[in-house]
Amino acid sequence: MRDAAGRVGTDVVNVKVDKHGSTGQALTPAPGVVAGHGVDDVDGPVVTLIGPRDPSSLALGTPTAGSFAFFQVSALDRSGAGIGVNENGAGITDPVGLIRDGTQLAAVGPNRNFPGLEFTFDVPFRRPNGSIVPAGQNLGPLFDLAGSALDHRGNGRVVTTATWVVGGSFVLPEGWTSVTVTTRVTDNAGRTGGASRTVAISPVSEGQGLTPAP
Repeated sequence: MRDAAGRVGTDVVNVKVDKHGSTGQALTPAPGVVAGHGVDDVDGPVVTLIGPRDPSSLALGTPTAGSFAFFQVSALDRSGAGIGVNENGAGITDPVGLIRDGTQLAAVGPNRNFPGLEFTFDVPFRRPNGSIVPAGQNLGPLFDLAGSALDHRGNGRVVTTATWVVGGSFVLPEGWTSVTVTTRVTDNAGRTGGASRTVAISPVSEGQGLTPAP
């Protein structure tokens, strides 16, 4: 990566290759009807909110100019019960390759490609089309992508990661300076794991204000 002054920074990551040749879709069972109960189970999935990174802050956005935010949830299938995911969205989402299931948002239902995923804010969220999603409503149907891989520790467990890239704005009550993000994942045996993080609101309204024009 080169900055505007010409200075260069480099990073290298080594990734293990699955020699068995199995795909991410083959690592997870088909999604079914699961019922999360809002309480973490000792043998439920290990859930981590890996995006936004900690520490970081979220741009508030405005009613007419939303900010872009990146959310990523990782779930380790600790018990081996299987976390039902349709990674390519086939049969539900068009185009195939995405897991977005937006009609379920209006129906206040789960993402049919990843029914065990729950993702909420503690404040209302204004979508790019102007509609406002109430605080506490599951935003899982809006997630864009999902993928699964074998755990890097070689224990045979499967890690599923879901990603949502969104433009919108938060509707903060008077005096609030942060947003609490809560996510839970329920496996096919009904076991639940979750994570929550309170993220500060950035002093800029959108991330574009933090970088110069290319």
